[in-house]
This record gives sequence, C-alpha cells and structure tokens, in this order.
Amino acid sequence: MIEMDCTRHPKGRSVVPDHPELLGDWIERQPEGARFRMTLKPLKGKRTNQQNRTVMGLWMGIILKELGYGLHEKDNVYYGIKAKCWYTESVNEQTGEVLNIPRATRDMNKGDYSKEFMFAFQHFVFDFFGITLPDPETERAKI
Repeated sequence: MIEMDCTRHPKGRSVVPDHPELLGDWIERQPEGARFRMTLKPLKGKRTNQQNRTVMGLWMGIILKELGYGLHEKDNVYYGIKAKCWYTESVNEQTGEVLNIPRATRDMNKGDYSKEFMFAFQHFVFDFFGITLPDPETERAKI
C-alpha cells in the first residue's frame, strides 16, 4: 500500500502526486496487470490561519521579493524550500541512493508547527539565502 499527498492541477481536472518518483517506483514493483483502488480526500491542516499567513503571506512575500520571483512562482519556491529544510531520509533499497522526502505539515499541531517547521524554514532561508525573516511572535500584530 502507498499513501501520498497530491495537489489539484491548477489548469484542469486532475491531481498530481507531490512525489511522482515514489509513486512510479512503487507501481514498478507491482505485478503486471495488478489493479488498484484510489481514494482521494481533502487534507485538513491543524495549524492556525495566523501561522499560514506568516509563512505563505509575510515570509513568502519577503522571499519572492528578495530573490526576484513573481507571485505566480510562490508555490514552487515554497515547496522547493520545504523540500530542503523539512524532510525525512529514505534509502532506495535497490540502488542504495538516499532520498530526501519532504514531510507533510498538515497533521502538526500549532505548537509543533511553530516550534519545528517554522523554525527550520526560517533558519534554512537565512542560512541558504541570507534572508532574515521576521520572528512570528513579534510580528504577529502586523499580519
């Protein structure tokens, strides 16, 4: 069995796996002619709207401006950063290759989201890009 997150394609009536390479690897290991059942359900987050506005609004706005990207590139930039700072390592048993698999944040409670994910995200952006993102606790009233 495999379970993975998918994203609705912005121009159509289809979904795209967040990690298509993992899906492809899993399918290749199944017997020829195997049948599958696919169940799609919306993902619900436990983080607060305030936390979401901090990361996707305030922080991503700063990052896009500093790096010279447009608003239409926000999701790609966000997921690129997330893939580099919020992942688990998985070893491909056939090749020995170590893969960094981005972790989901949807089931994190607001405390863990703030203390773990937002902390990792903020520090990666500073370490990699040299961009200082405002502390969410002190900037809360401005968001």
